[in-house]
Amino acid sequence: MNQAVSSSANLELHHNFRWVLCANHTEPVKGFLGRYLRRKLIETEIDRNMRNSDLLKIIDWIPKVWQHLNGFLETHSSSDVTIGPRLFLSCPLDVDGSRVWFTDLWNYSLIPYLLEAVREGLQ
Repeated sequence: MNQAVSSSANLELHHNFRWVLCANHTEPVKGFLGRYLRRKLIETEIDRNMRNSDLLKIIDWIPKVWQHLNGFLETHSSSDVTIGPRLFLSCPLDVDGSRVWFTDLWNYSLIPYLLEAVREGLQ
């Protein structure tokens, strides 16, 4: 507790310090996931010297799912409980691996979070 007060006081001494808040539904955060995954895909394609159209479809689909989930949360709860892109950054760049990864992410992280957020939004 004392350390937090001390940190606040230190920030007040530096007048050039500013917080920059970025919401998940506005740029630069909104497009970050798509840009990150496309760049990761391009690097992988260059390393492997081959293109995979199925993987491209997955990389295009994941940011859309993320936006739909956040739209659902904003509608049924609050924009304060939206999901950041961090959960989706670890998507493996192979078709079978990405299916297993997304199924686990959906069942063990996303669904429990969505249910809890909607329950709290209804109260």
